[in-house]
Amino acid sequence: MSHVKLFDKAVIIRISLTSFGLSRRLNPELLGVDSRVSPRMLRLNKILLESDLLVQISELDGEIRRFVASQCLLSNLFKGGAYLCPLGLVSSVDESLRDYYRKRNRLVEELVSQYDNLKERVKVKLGPLYNADDYPSKAVFHYSYSMKWYYMEIEAPHRFLNNDFIKRFDEAIREEIESVRLGLREAFSSLVSHLTDRLGSKPDGSRKKFKDATIDNLVEFISLFKHKNITDDNDLESLVSKAESILSGIDPETLRSSDNTRNILCRQFKKLQGKLDSLIESVPSRKITIE
Repeated sequence: MSHVKLFDKAVIIRISLTSFGLSRRLNPELLGVDSRVSPRMLRLNKILLESDLLVQISELDGEIRRFVASQCLLSNLFKGGAYLCPLGLVSSVDESLRDYYRKRNRLVEELVSQYDNLKERVKVKLGPLYNADDYPSKAVFHYSYSMKWYYMEIEAPHRFLNNDFIKRFDEAIREEIESVRLGLREAFSSLVSHLTDRLGSKPDGSRKKFKDATIDNLVEFISLFKHKNITDDNDLESLVSKAESILSGIDPETLRSSDNTRNILCRQFKKLQGKLDSLIESVPSRKITIE
C-alpha cells in the first residue's frame, strides 16, 4: 500500500492533557536523614494538594486516553500522543472528545473554586514542610489544566524537498503501515487469546470465571475493524470475519450456562488463534519519525 492510500483513509490526531504537578522533591536534610546518605539515592516527595476532584480528573484523563487508543491506531510518525484516526470514525471520536472536554472542564472549574481551601487544609498537614512558593496563583493553577486535540493530514511536499528526504519520508510511511498492521494483528490476537483462555477449564476441571467484557471487547474490535483496517490487511480481515461468524448468536450468559457451547467455541477459537499467530511478525527494528 502507498502512503497516498493510507492517508486517504486516516488523519493524524494529537491529544494533549495537562494538569498541575501535585508533588515536589524534598531535601532529605529536612527529614533528618543521615548526612552520610547521598541525596541522589533517595526519592522524597511531598504531596501539594489532596482532593477527590484531583482523583476524578486523573481517572478521567486515563479514560480519555484509553478511549482514543481504542478508536484510533498508534502512530510512530510523531513522538508521543499521536494516533491515526480512521476517517470513518473522525466524527464520532470528535463528538466524544467534546463530551469529555465539557466533563473535564466542569471538574476543573469545581477544583479551582476550592483551590484556596485545599491549600489551607494541606498547610496544616504539611506543617513546616509547607512552602507557599510551591503554589501558583489561582489563575495560573487554572491554566495548568488543559485538554487540546487537533487533526493533521500528511503529505510530502515533493516540490521543495531533496531526494534524500523524500526517500526517508517514504521509508517512514512504509514503516508506519507495517506498524499499524502489526498493531491490529496483535490487538486481535490478545483478545482472541484471552477469550480462548476464559473458555477453558481450571486444572480441577471447573469453569473459569467469564466476564461480559471478554466478549464485548472482541465484539467492539470486530465492529470497528472495517474502519481501522486502513492498511487493507486482507489476511487479518478474513480471520476477523471468521471470528464474527463464530460469535453470531452467542452471548455471555449462554457461555456461562452451556458447557457444550463453551467447548465448541474454545476449539474454534484455538484454531483461529493458530492461524492468527502465523500473521504476527516481529516489530520493525528501526523507527523513523518525522519530528
